[in-house]
Amino acid sequence: MVDVVIAGAGPNGLMLAGELGLAGIRPVVLDPMPGPDVERRANGIIGQGVRILDHRGLYGTLAGTTEPPRLNPRAMFAAFPLELTLVPDPQVFLLPVQQPRLVRVLADWARDYDVDIRWGHVLTGFDEHPDGVTVHVTGPDGRYDLSAEYLVGADGGASVTRKLAGIDFPGNDQPMSLAELEASAKRVLGADVQFRPAHPDTPLDLRRFSGINSRIASRYQLGRVILVGDAAHVHSPMGGPGLNLGLQDAVNLGWKLAAVLHGRVEASLLATYEAERRPAAERVIMHSRAQLALVRPGPEVLRAGHRSEHRPPAERPAVGGGEPLRHRPGRPPTRRALGARLRCPDR
Repeated sequence: MVDVVIAGAGPNGLMLAGELGLAGIRPVVLDPMPGPDVERRANGIIGQGVRILDHRGLYGTLAGTTEPPRLNPRAMFAAFPLELTLVPDPQVFLLPVQQPRLVRVLADWARDYDVDIRWGHVLTGFDEHPDGVTVHVTGPDGRYDLSAEYLVGADGGASVTRKLAGIDFPGNDQPMSLAELEASAKRVLGADVQFRPAHPDTPLDLRRFSGINSRIASRYQLGRVILVGDAAHVHSPMGGPGLNLGLQDAVNLGWKLAAVLHGRVEASLLATYEAERRPAAERVIMHSRAQLALVRPGPEVLRAGHRSEHRPPAERPAVGGGEPLRHRPGRPPTRRALGARLRCPDR
């Protein structure tokens, strides 16, 4: 029997694997991809996730420096610049790193603790019993089972683990198909564009920018199944908080799960994982939705801007360094404030 099976070898799953390895637990990590994902889903980490990587000795490797993380004097909120130099004790750290490189570094770190990472191995089901879970896997050589004390789903917003466990994922979202994406491209570009999955053997991960994809799992733990990262919560990418949120999930869960497995504490400690991390996800969803609303102005925002033109300059709403938010009469409204983004028809 292994202690923990982790479904998903993305940043969050590998961070958890390394945390468990650091505590003397040797998890098995399963991922359907034949190797580390090369898709550039994120280009950096902002916030306390940077300090976490520094505490684990990984910041220097990722940043290419021997200097400690530095506070970022500026931040962005809905494309509005925020000056942080006058904020007491700011905690905004920034690490520009593309996700494929982060995954490679985390995988190497986890292997240093003899973590077993199995690329091309797919979670297909599990059976839970009082003493653990039997995990059903399909690998390159066929089907096999793993007996574990806990199963952790770190397999993204379309989490197979979450679905197999029957954990609800309520929120605001509608599935998007490849045909819809092609129709949107034709509407914008005026020509037929054919898309195909980069990895035909893995599920598509298509996201809408014309709606708000915000969901939180109804529970983070059900029996011996636990969710981390996007498997537990998804949100608009505005502000880039996803990696920061997920890495903190993994670190919060890691030491608690290790302490339970070592028998130092009761399993009831695991309940504090959701109690502490759910409020963080709720806050991220709140401010990411606020940013999305601000950068996608509709008639209400334009009317407010038009009214502000008739007010004295000192009373107009300011953006960044005191510049007024001006409305230009006659200019058509746009919902692509941050560049050309494909949006679905009739949305």
